[in-house]
Amino acid sequence: MATSTTKLTLKMRLAPSSLGAEMGFGYRAKFFTGSCKLLSSADSPLDTVTLLPKTSESESTPPTLIAISEALQKLPGVGRKVADCVALFAVGGKDAVPVDTHVWQMAVRFHPALLDEVTSPKKKKPKIEEKEEEEISSPKKKPKPKKEKVNITDKLYKRVGEVFRNAFPGGYAGWAHSVLFVAELPSFKQKQEEGLSPTSTPLKKKKREREN
Repeated sequence: MATSTTKLTLKMRLAPSSLGAEMGFGYRAKFFTGSCKLLSSADSPLDTVTLLPKTSESESTPPTLIAISEALQKLPGVGRKVADCVALFAVGGKDAVPVDTHVWQMAVRFHPALLDEVTSPKKKKPKIEEKEEEEISSPKKKPKPKKEKVNITDKLYKRVGEVFRNAFPGGYAGWAHSVLFVAELPSFKQKQEEGLSPTSTPLKKKKREREN
């Protein structure tokens, strides 16, 4: 029977096209095979067992979160968000905060001043306010708040991470981020509106059962 190592070796030898069609990796197939080859080579930026950056034997201090993220991003197809996901869920980076537009919106709720940091000075607020007043005065049209698209630059990415780490000190900002992220999912919001938790029964039903 083939060992897990043998299976991994066989997968590494498969063509990206085979991985995409047969295993469902899609366009990521080439990144999967590329990462496997790099991890198994002498030039790998990571230790194949711990997935932590390779260090010399004389270094006794554990690698920083930044060092882990930078090392992971040397793998094909791995960007800052995926690197932070791996750091958080696989190598003990409990303070790693993967950032996307949804996480950005959560961060703004904790720290509204973030909006001022990304607001373009070229925008003319008086004109925007006049347009909103016109829409409100019209009985046929109801103003709908529009979510502005935000370009998550490297600077803003780091800033959002800082907001979470400041809001949830103690080294577990990444896990706090994950709980809040899940709470934003439509399926969880629906359960909250119905008075449910993911593993509970309706509150009204429970009340009736107690009364009976």
